[in-house]
Amino acid sequence: MKTHGKYKETLIEAIPKGWKFVKLGEIVDVKLSNVDKKIRSNELPVLLCNYLEVYQNDYITKSLNFMKGTVNRNEFKKFLVTKGDVIITKDSEDNRDIAKSAYVKEDIDNLVCGYHLALLKPNKNIDGLFLAKILKLEYVNRFFQVRANGITRFGLTKETIETAEIPLPPIPEQHRIAEILSQVDKAIEKEKVYKQKLERIKQGLMEDLLTGKVRVNHLI
Repeated sequence: MKTHGKYKETLIEAIPKGWKFVKLGEIVDVKLSNVDKKIRSNELPVLLCNYLEVYQNDYITKSLNFMKGTVNRNEFKKFLVTKGDVIITKDSEDNRDIAKSAYVKEDIDNLVCGYHLALLKPNKNIDGLFLAKILKLEYVNRFFQVRANGITRFGLTKETIETAEIPLPPIPEQHRIAEILSQVDKAIEKEKVYKQKLERIKQGLMEDLLTGKVRVNHLI
């Protein structure tokens, strides 16, 4: 490791003094889910967080449309999703879709992590949202893409996930970084909602104008 100015340079990235590189296995408990979508009468009824919920969303919230499923008691205890967790895609037909991350923003009753996903339970040394965001960095994600096993379907092992290295600032700085990025996400979401409203207004106006419901000369 070389020191240059205020940064310590490594083979992965340059990080500020006070930061360090850690393996995921040092800061999270990795659980590879084997919970399927079958409903069995002798099992506990639950909600399932499945692949698409993670792949399509940055945040796991109550607003998502979770499917119903069942699990045995051991699966319930092992794969129960709680606020602050991070879930990543573990398997995919395209290695570029490996290790997509979503942050569990709130507690959701009886929500269990489904198949083809890995549930990451952060310890006290890592902010869950910070972790979810850093897993989206290109060079971090590339680590998983290169090491995903398979030919027609790719998958990550528990060991591969645990050996991935990320830069880690002190916990107060993690919280602040996560807060800033959360505010940016909120601003983006508001912009999306605003654009959707404009699109609906535009569509309604087009229908009125193009069907003669509203006459142009009446608007002048």
